[in-house]
Amino acid sequence: MRLSHLFIGLCLFATSSAFAQNQMTYEGILSDDSGVIVPDGNYQLRFQIRSRDINDCLLYEEQKTIATISGQFLVHLGDGTGTVTAGSNPLPQVFTPNPSSALSCVSGSSPSLLGRNLRVQLNVMGSFVTLGDLALTNSPFAFQAQKIGPFSESNLVRTDMGVIAPQLDTAKVATLNDLLAGTYSGNAETATTCSSLSGTLAIANGGTGATTPSAALDNLLPTQSGQSGKVLQTDGLTAKWMTPAGGGLTGLTGDIAASGSGTVPATVNPNAITTAKIANDAVTSAKILNGSINAADLDFTGTNGATSSVVMRDSSGRFHDFVCATTGQVPTWTVTGFVCQTPTTIETDPKVGANTANMLSKWNGTQLIASNIFENASGNVGLGTTSPGGALHIYRNSASAVLSIESGLPSSTDAIAEFKQSNGNYGIIGFKQSGGGFLAGSLSASPFLFYTNSTERLRISGGGNVGIGTMTPTSTLEIKGAARNSSAISNASSVIDFQTGNLQYTTNSCGAFSLYNLKDGGTYSFAVQGTASSTCTFAAFSDTGVTGLTVHLPTNHGPTISGQHAVYSIMVMGNHAYFAWVKEFM
Repeated sequence: MRLSHLFIGLCLFATSSAFAQNQMTYEGILSDDSGVIVPDGNYQLRFQIRSRDINDCLLYEEQKTIATISGQFLVHLGDGTGTVTAGSNPLPQVFTPNPSSALSCVSGSSPSLLGRNLRVQLNVMGSFVTLGDLALTNSPFAFQAQKIGPFSESNLVRTDMGVIAPQLDTAKVATLNDLLAGTYSGNAETATTCSSLSGTLAIANGGTGATTPSAALDNLLPTQSGQSGKVLQTDGLTAKWMTPAGGGLTGLTGDIAASGSGTVPATVNPNAITTAKIANDAVTSAKILNGSINAADLDFTGTNGATSSVVMRDSSGRFHDFVCATTGQVPTWTVTGFVCQTPTTIETDPKVGANTANMLSKWNGTQLIASNIFENASGNVGLGTTSPGGALHIYRNSASAVLSIESGLPSSTDAIAEFKQSNGNYGIIGFKQSGGGFLAGSLSASPFLFYTNSTERLRISGGGNVGIGTMTPTSTLEIKGAARNSSAISNASSVIDFQTGNLQYTTNSCGAFSLYNLKDGGTYSFAVQGTASSTCTFAAFSDTGVTGLTVHLPTNHGPTISGQHAVYSIMVMGNHAYFAWVKEFM
């Protein structure tokens, strides 16, 4: 791929804000190595401006996406549409023949006064390939046109076209700077008189014949000699010195006090209003800032013990004393107002005698006293205890019953007490209506349990099965342990499971049998009803064939008698199974 350089130009665009937007225009033709123009489309170019010296410093780098038409393209570097690499110098500074920082440089800066090279690179399949370097002539240094010598355009004074600016020497420049900064303190270089009646003139040497600002001001005022203590007054035509009438106000005394010179605050002295100085009905809530009068401000003399009347407000909103002169009478409201009357009924409220915190009070006939019922901060109630451990805690240190429940309707009531859960389960304790028998149990499908030592020992399921040692009884009575009784179970296989019952039999003749679920302390029976003469062998387990027991057979054990049944009795003690047999059953 190669590049034909057609034109490189520099453009300076003036804006309304007097700042320059500096650009460099580049035009070229893009073709391949054989000179064939590339197809029209978008291509990514990278432009680098480097110092033309041995350091080859990278001073400016910008990527542009170009669109070619017949291979031709035109780009403007620095117009803000490309991607300028961070750290690049501003484009105008690239052409400044002074030391400047660089993106990439062996020595870190480029002090070279030589020219600059423009390097153009093309992005080919993700990598930039250099198409060549172009030596920039002195024309690009026109970027310097925005400066005159060491001064930038912001440091220059511009005059309108056709106006010749005067030459400024050092003194005039200093004066001009002070005028622009507002710090000038000298005299204006003008005549000392002003005859114009329009416009404004700062008082300096403005008075007739005056040579100093103060003299100019004095020249405009009446003479000041001998006018001490007077004030300047004007009648609209002339200004005159006048003596203040009455000598002026120097201070206030009495209820309201004020002193000092100039504007001073006036205050009302504490307890100042001691005589009749406020007119009747002058103080109203409308004249108070918040529209109300605090009760504390309505001060009535006397103490509670010595007060002989009450203060009431009448229908007009006025307060007045109300006195009941007769002992025992009370103010009573009537259609005409409050009157004093003797009460027709004297209420005798109970008085509180000795009491205890958190104890419910009870009436003993003359006063309230502490009861034996305690309620703590959690709402637990204790009867006979001040430390209830539940919603109701009853304690009694005597031989009599702690809790006694009695029904007054024996002919229509079965249960005396009911116990309910939020899930709907509930049970009862009491007496049955017919027969008077004691009743205890559940009235829902929940089981009835018996516990000892915090362990369940017996359960009656919701269906009525009784289990001892098991929480899931599957028969009317099921005992998990040494004792069990159920109907005899017939077995067709050689595996006999005593989990189903402790009476098992088989119609087969003797052979090898595996006996399951022989529990410690249990007694079991196994009948062999086959009539062929043969010898039985046994393997015993406390579970389903995993934990074996030691089998002990009698010394006379041998083959059965042909045509007769044999019955084995088995007792389990620990991990030993003891067998006894009778073989002569016809």
